[in-house]
Amino acid sequence: MLNKENFIKSVYEKSKHVNLEDDFYSTEVYKEEKKSKYKYCKLIVNFVFVFVILGTVGTIALTTYRTKYNKPNYNWSDGSVKFNEKYDDYSKSIGKIIGTHNGTELKLTSQNYDGGFVVLEFDLKLDKEDKKYLKIGENTFSSEEIEENRKNFNGLADERINNYNPNLTEEENNQRVEKWKNKKITYEKELEKMSLEKNTVKLLLNYDISDLYTYKIDGIKYHISDGEKQEVKKINDLEYKIFIMYFVPDEYIENKDHFVMSFENIILTATSDKDVLLELREDGIAFAEGRDDNETINLHSKFDVNIEKNDSEIKLFNFNEKNVKYDILTEKIEYVKVTPMQTIIKIKANMDGIKEDSLKTRWEDRNSPELIGNISFNVYNENNEVIGSSIIESRRYFWYENGDFEEWEKHGLVPNDEERSSNGGRLEITEYVIVSNDDYDSFLKIIPMITRVSDEEREYFKEIDDSFEINLN
Repeated sequence: MLNKENFIKSVYEKSKHVNLEDDFYSTEVYKEEKKSKYKYCKLIVNFVFVFVILGTVGTIALTTYRTKYNKPNYNWSDGSVKFNEKYDDYSKSIGKIIGTHNGTELKLTSQNYDGGFVVLEFDLKLDKEDKKYLKIGENTFSSEEIEENRKNFNGLADERINNYNPNLTEEENNQRVEKWKNKKITYEKELEKMSLEKNTVKLLLNYDISDLYTYKIDGIKYHISDGEKQEVKKINDLEYKIFIMYFVPDEYIENKDHFVMSFENIILTATSDKDVLLELREDGIAFAEGRDDNETINLHSKFDVNIEKNDSEIKLFNFNEKNVKYDILTEKIEYVKVTPMQTIIKIKANMDGIKEDSLKTRWEDRNSPELIGNISFNVYNENNEVIGSSIIESRRYFWYENGDFEEWEKHGLVPNDEERSSNGGRLEITEYVIVSNDDYDSFLKIIPMITRVSDEEREYFKEIDDSFEINLN
């Protein structure tokens, strides 16, 4: 490390006149000038050092700020979607104010698209009165709500504990009692978490309960409920970074090099920091996200985002070698796309030969081969470790035997037109499996899972006995 005093002397030596000891100067004059020049150099160098230190501290602070606030370092769903150092390479600055209300200002600062996900970054500055109106920072649940939850659940649990079932053995009754006692303990811990939850801000785009859709692409509306994620990072009590991530399936943009995403009905509201709203269920505890009775602020604005595809670092692998089969279900990988940040596997599933009236009677035998239910996947790396993955369904078509077809709701198991439910046919589902590039080297094994029902009437996912193996070497 450079010694400050040596540096000062070095600057002085290089700056002094070579002829200062000529006869024109007396020895004393030379000494005084030498002393004066040394002090002058020291003053300049001290200023330089302070400037350098402040610049270094500023750079560190800026880097820390960008690391903490300017990259969505969140996990989506079960932890598959992670953004690495290439995130900044694909970010494009915008800096456009898209909505105001009183002193509140919402600015779209950047957009990012890597070939799979569009991430919109916003800066939000809240007016103090708007913050108060939305109850940002206040308790999400009142003590009355928590106590009502406690009373209702404990009433149900005590009823199960005290109700002896004559159809069960003594041991089975004791196990049932112990199970509900443990549920009471678990529920009490969740109530404690509820009491600590605080409201944070939430941004809603295209919010229209009468016309449910996620976004418009080139004027066409698309709804992809499991393809949207939002993260809010608090900077201070009135300033927030908001990231909204959208998955854009290839079939929505086809072969376009450029597309426009449109947003309107922009709403600010409040939501819980975590998914803590408890629903009372006889078979246990369920959780729902947020709540729907919060105040809202309509910014009365709309905006477009121009997206350009950048295929220079995207690798596409076609896989047509193998089908995976289970009863009436056949699955096939259409392609594997490796973007700079994620690996995206597109899978087409077909359930062919669904018989007449089976849709109407589908719940009579919920483990019937004709009822596959929802489909998911486990993904393994080369070490046979299960890695995080997000499963996104983009389309669900039902093809009737007469050649007609209709698009069903995502994850739906019933036709939109109940009168047509007696007609058999084929169900076609398009799904995407997304994993992080950091979680594997070159090999992936994908095992499909289907929903089955246990003897206790609880739904679960079951791996089938076949799999896809992908080697990207």
